[in-house]
Amino acid sequence: MLFRSPKTGNLTEEQLERLRNARPPSTWAAVAYTARGANGTSFNAPSRAAAEQEAIDKCLRLAGRRAECKPITGSGATCITMASYTNRRGTTTYFGSHVALRRTLAESISEALRLCNDAQNSGGKCAAKVTVCADGSHRSGSGR
Repeated sequence: MLFRSPKTGNLTEEQLERLRNARPPSTWAAVAYTARGANGTSFNAPSRAAAEQEAIDKCLRLAGRRAECKPITGSGATCITMASYTNRRGTTTYFGSHVALRRTLAESISEALRLCNDAQNSGGKCAAKVTVCADGSHRSGSGR
């Protein structure tokens, strides 16, 4: 639900009514990730907490229990993409992961790649590693 109005901090009666009548999301997705690209995903989860916990648990299994797995969540028909890079310059290796949450799979992929490739040490070597939509539509490739 988007509100197209000046940012005053005050809601109109119409906006309040829309919020009162809004249905809470029934499906959730999450991606938990580390800078080095370890990740875990969840989709079609019944709550934000459930989606986050499943994604974090999967990420920790891959990255190790001491890793810092950061979650990002979405609901309804939103999609999340994680793009990562590994870039070696001389004797230094740089790692990075960037995520984007958007209304469509194509938009989330595009934004995650843009954020990743804009990173100072990426060298333009980013790839989309994980894509997930809250409603599971990423599995069909529909990309809405």
